[in-house]
Amino acid sequence: MKTFRAFAAALLVILSASVCFADVQFGRYYYDSRELSHVQWLVLGEDGDNVLLLAKDCLDCLPYNDKRTNITWENSTLRAWLNDEFFRTAFDAQEQAAIHSVSLLTSDEVIKYLPQSSQRQCSPTPYAQRRGVYMNARGLCAWWTSSPGDFGNRAHYVDDDVIGVILRT
Repeated sequence: MKTFRAFAAALLVILSASVCFADVQFGRYYYDSRELSHVQWLVLGEDGDNVLLLAKDCLDCLPYNDKRTNITWENSTLRAWLNDEFFRTAFDAQEQAAIHSVSLLTSDEVIKYLPQSSQRQCSPTPYAQRRGVYMNARGLCAWWTSSPGDFGNRAHYVDDDVIGVILRT
């Protein structure tokens, strides 16, 4: 069985409602070196001043949880990492103040916001590649969702264009 450890993070931020864009730069994270680079985000939806953003690339490579055990998204080490280390690294104080939450999309949100399989395809950054991300023959990677699988030790992921279930590793 393949181990899928890459993820793309979705987050909800407050931006000016007068700004119109198809994608946006927000925050900084490692791209191909030890220096932080601007992160490109796709705008998935807007609701008043709230904007839902999805990272355009898989930014890093991490397990869903450090230990193979039954665990919910709320208690996973990936969620803890997103809301601590990633949050502090990727966003300055002003950006942090504008963010409602940092999370992964649920499987339902993937279907809602990315209805076409081509929209679900994600390429990893060189940094994520060096960290061991799984890539298929076309250079696309799989990415975690926050939705649980059929059993407590499984989680949904998006692989190229389909939503699947894999053991959390």
